[in-house]
Amino acid sequence: MRQNLFLAYICTILLACTKPDDVKKIIEDNLDIISTTTPASIVKGQEIISTIQCQGPNLCYSFHRLEITETSPRQFEIRAKAHVQGSVCAMALYRVDTVARIPALTSGQYLLRFYNASRLFKTDTVQVN
Repeated sequence: MRQNLFLAYICTILLACTKPDDVKKIIEDNLDIISTTTPASIVKGQEIISTIQCQGPNLCYSFHRLEITETSPRQFEIRAKAHVQGSVCAMALYRVDTVARIPALTSGQYLLRFYNASRLFKTDTVQVN
């Protein structure tokens, strides 16, 4: 009797630890930036607000975040990141609009470099007075 209870207990634990097949792994990938709109000049102390339109190759993609890295003073690299889930996806382009906000605390010229993975898409220049 004890052996049967022990085996039932072990089986319950093993079954509880297995993942069902329909749980898919989520990975992070880049979205392509297809357009940006950034003001040419702003006043010191304001935020640089850049509107960004991105797209993914199919509907398994969903916007996750903007990766904004300051590479040197007043120079930024911007990439759009997505979560990708699933292996069978509707073959339609996924599009999303988002906004990058960068504080402009000092006067001078700011460079916003927008990348599609490692490929430079566009550089926007903002003069902060």
